Amino acid sequence: VPSRLRFRVHYGEYASRHAVAVLEYQVEAAEGRYQLRTEGRAEGLTALFYSGVLTQTSAGRYGDDGLQPERHTEQRGRGGTRWVALDPATGQASFSGGQRVSAPPGTQDRLSMLIQLGLIARGRPSLLAPGMTLSLPELGSRGIDTVAYRSLGDEILPTDDGPLRALRLTRHDGDPARDPRIDIWLGYDQHLLPVRIRLTDPGGRVLDQILAR
Repeated sequence: VPSRLRFRVHYGEYASRHAVAVLEYQVEAAEGRYQLRTEGRAEGLTALFYSGVLTQTSAGRYGDDGLQPERHTEQRGRGGTRWVALDPATGQASFSGGQRVSAPPGTQDRLSMLIQLGLIARGRPSLLAPGMTLSLPELGSRGIDTVAYRSLGDEILPTDDGPLRALRLTRHDGDPARDPRIDIWLGYDQHLLPVRIRLTDPGGRVLDQILAR
């Protein structure tokens, strides 16, 4: 599995070539433990207005059921770090804001979810066969939500570096008038890690991440 993935973030569809940021994913796993880290930096004209770095981390264990997050952090620029700690022994999640909630088995954070979906697609592909919907608990900013991913089947993504064969998933829970739509493409030649992530807000604005090779 690649230890580092680099994405270009585009305002609008990636084919428009309007890149506004670079996002790097780092993946480490050894002796039953994992750590994920992302760093996002603005580029081009956007960097004149947004000079900070967005950093997220996810750390925990992995086993037969995939990733088991124990801590997730997020820091925007020079602001404070928000964190969530998961205690598998008590089934509780503690938030930096002081909240404590029950965490069902299999709970993922927003970063580990991207990897967990690929692990499920590799280990139990029938769960993400075309037309199937998979529901999983995911950490939000203040609690835990059940999120649903629907498989739209295989697609070919044209890029300057050649086509990417991918399995497309779309997250279709929440309120369409309030919540963004999230589409994820898992690359078959990239161990079913994400190769494209697209967010569409209720107003139709798009942020599109595509793997840079």
